[in-house]
Amino acid sequence: MRLGGQGFYALDVTDPAQFSASSVLWEFTDEQDKDLGFSYAKPAVGLFENGASLAVFSNGYNNTWQNDDAHVSTTGAAALYLVDIESGKLVRKLTGAAGLANDPLGQDRPNGFAEPVIVDADGNGMIDRIYVGDFFGHLYAYDLTDKNPQQWGSFFGSNTSPLPLVAGAAVNYNPITIRPVVTRGQLNDELLIVYGTGESVTDSVYTTPNTMLAVYHGANPVTTLNDLKQRKLEYNGGWYITDQAKPTASTDPKGWYFTLESKTRDMGIVISPLLRLGELIWVIRDGSTAAAASCTQSSGESHIIAMNPYTGLSLSKSIFAAEKMTSTRILDGINVGDDLKSFDILKTKDGEVIVGGGLQEAQVVIEKTPVPNAVGRQSWRPL
Repeated sequence: MRLGGQGFYALDVTDPAQFSASSVLWEFTDEQDKDLGFSYAKPAVGLFENGASLAVFSNGYNNTWQNDDAHVSTTGAAALYLVDIESGKLVRKLTGAAGLANDPLGQDRPNGFAEPVIVDADGNGMIDRIYVGDFFGHLYAYDLTDKNPQQWGSFFGSNTSPLPLVAGAAVNYNPITIRPVVTRGQLNDELLIVYGTGESVTDSVYTTPNTMLAVYHGANPVTTLNDLKQRKLEYNGGWYITDQAKPTASTDPKGWYFTLESKTRDMGIVISPLLRLGELIWVIRDGSTAAAASCTQSSGESHIIAMNPYTGLSLSKSIFAAEKMTSTRILDGINVGDDLKSFDILKTKDGEVIVGGGLQEAQVVIEKTPVPNAVGRQSWRPL
């Protein structure tokens, strides 16, 4: 419901012609749990190891707001709710460790989870992992392999003192407000979690740069970017990726990262990237964009960046077929010139296009080079 209210609900739309007030199956609000704030996230629905179909949604932001109903969080904690999809009964609540007292800006702001991604890691058709980021930059990984929901909890730390898979300190404690993207590594069986930091929810001012990164879920949590391979974006009429020579503390890097600095300073990731047929595509939005709570028209712009998801390096061929190149290097990104709020990739009779919704234009359309040597069904449309 975003700023419209503190709650989630389920509707029975089996027969739209008979839809009425009795079609409301259930509602879950801050009356049921005070840690539920204003959530901007879509619920994720799946079949879980306990044999039940559950809806998973995050608590969102500002759960300490002193509104008229007196259902106010006293901790400002980030929380996930796993609810039975048919009854609305709360099956399990999972929380992070950081709350009001841990605000990295020292302003006693409440924490909150962004949109979660649910994963079937062992391929048995049932969800056994959740990855989710919070407003203080922590990325959590939750283990749901047990058939007893009361045993579900963080992979690291304990249920009462969970530790994140990636500590917020590694990304300057900047907010994560997007759903992570998860894929399996090419050279190992570990899951690779891709995400970035940035926010357009509040008017808070951040003095440290945002980060784009991909981290393997290994046996130990990541506490510093020194364990990852550093990449860099350079602008020369277009965006180009370079491989930084900075050594890592580990001989077996756990992933890669970009620090959004130089020309990308004050820019962030507020839209989940797309991973499709080996191409990872990001939208980086300008940090001057007005926050969601502001009535000011946005004057920002966006940049679309494409890369190899496993290495964080250039693809074998630029996806921007219609763009002029300023050098013989592969063009990795372009300036869109509009503040994109969403984007997707569509198939056309002539190839593929990137379609986005912006503030200045109703629709932004960019020609895209099709994925080379792609076989099998690549997209579909309902008839």
